Amino acid sequence: MDSYQKPQSWIFKNLLFIFAAIFIVTFWGLFFLLIPKHGTVVYDCRLSEISPDFPPEVREQCRKLNSGRI
Repeated sequence: MDSYQKPQSWIFKNLLFIFAAIFIVTFWGLFFLLIPKHGTVVYDCRLSEISPDFPPEVREQCRKLNSGRI
């Protein structure tokens, strides 16, 4: 009976290892994908006309993007 349980235990450990590896890879991938890059500023052009925090250069670029000139 002991030899019958060993293959099941081995399969369970391998499946557990595979799921853990997939979880870790997915977690780190999302972590690095969602964290902004150092020194990179991203502006949402939908807010450029109503937000006072946008620099004038950014507003002009957003207007060009929205008008289809870029």
